[in-house]
Amino acid sequence: MLRIEVLLLGVALCALAVEGGLFSRLTKRENGKSETNQNEDAEDNRKEVCYDLLGCFSLEKPWKYALRPIPAPKSPEEIPVRLLFFTRPNTDEEYVITTYPNVDLGGAPFDANKPTAIITHGFTNNGSSEWMHSLKDAYLSKVDANVMLTDWGPGAQHQNYLQVTGNTRVVGKVVARTLRHLMDNYGLQPSKVHLMGHSLGAQISSYIAKDVPGIARLTALDPAQPAFEGYDKIVRLDKTDAEFVDVIHTDAKPFIPALGFGMVQPHGHVDFYVNGGFEQPGCIVPDNIPKITGLLDLAKFPVEYLSEIKTCNHGRAHQYLIEAFNETDNCIFWGHKATAPQIARTVAHTLTQGLLTKLTALSPTCTKENCVPLGFATKQSPLRGVFVVTTNKDSPYCISEPGIPPEDVPNAADRPKTPLGKAAAFAKHSVGRVGEHIKSIVSFF
Repeated sequence: MLRIEVLLLGVALCALAVEGGLFSRLTKRENGKSETNQNEDAEDNRKEVCYDLLGCFSLEKPWKYALRPIPAPKSPEEIPVRLLFFTRPNTDEEYVITTYPNVDLGGAPFDANKPTAIITHGFTNNGSSEWMHSLKDAYLSKVDANVMLTDWGPGAQHQNYLQVTGNTRVVGKVVARTLRHLMDNYGLQPSKVHLMGHSLGAQISSYIAKDVPGIARLTALDPAQPAFEGYDKIVRLDKTDAEFVDVIHTDAKPFIPALGFGMVQPHGHVDFYVNGGFEQPGCIVPDNIPKITGLLDLAKFPVEYLSEIKTCNHGRAHQYLIEAFNETDNCIFWGHKATAPQIARTVAHTLTQGLLTKLTALSPTCTKENCVPLGFATKQSPLRGVFVVTTNKDSPYCISEPGIPPEDVPNAADRPKTPLGKAAAFAKHSVGRVGEHIKSIVSFF
């Protein structure tokens, strides 16, 4: 009887989490008074800030208020944005596209007939970040495309995370304006555009897609949680942003109190929670995580410290996608459909401080009804919803499934029922580990 009652509680709590923003309430608990007091911004009582060619940016709710004390974005002159252009056959030949005030392709051989991919980094990164170039190379190895890396380093490397969050709005607007230039002057179709972004870069990709309707695909790599989770969808990633939105979660634990940087709730047509989405195998959880009570606490920590904390779990999202695109050893990252009881037990375990000791075990077989591949073929699968992926702790991360031939991946309806073997065994270990990790999270409450 207790088991049934707890499961029902979990289902109810899960519904609250997905529909009512339960996790967002965790991120906004208490501290309202102190944030309100500290947000008495004597320097800036403006209702909006306007920049030539970009328009005006509201400084009122939902963009800025007591529970979201985000400063006005810096001007495009203060935080210049470049697009680094690459294509085949020489993936190392870089062209710099000027985006503001005038768009100048700088000789880039842009071809509107090819697919166009735009990769955007997040907090503390820039256009030289190694993972961006690795992802670009992996993409071009499979697709003859125009690939652009959004370099907004001057706006991303500010010491204050909240200011960097504010800057994302200008970055999104600048890139969207450049896309419209390519549409108006070169015939680019949004249906050929694939946006990819990590952390704050995922939120920037959301802003770009909101500004340019009809984007074909948006792949969000552990989209930033602080100042986004639980707020109005106009300020954050949402599955309505593009024709298809897939999300890879790798650090999806509550920002308060566990300093999780990735969004907890599902926000795409397909959401992959890799290794449960909370903690990645091989990543060391810091023992001295400071107590976090609100967004303003982020301004207290040096950017180097925040970068160190988020590097492993948060950064695994782009490492998994790079490996998935490369199809290392012909291996495919398989996502198992997460059932309602599995999701419910995850939430119930979090809120009952370990009353439930582990999640429901994953299905030991992959069928067209419960599995979807992470990577290029995700969109081709008819499946939608939440999926759990298991990985190795070290690269290569993908767990080999020799029984499922790669040629069957794009057509999910034709995939045979195949035992997962090694992955199934690893999955059982993984869900138990995730349950223990959730115990450690609730100990902070």
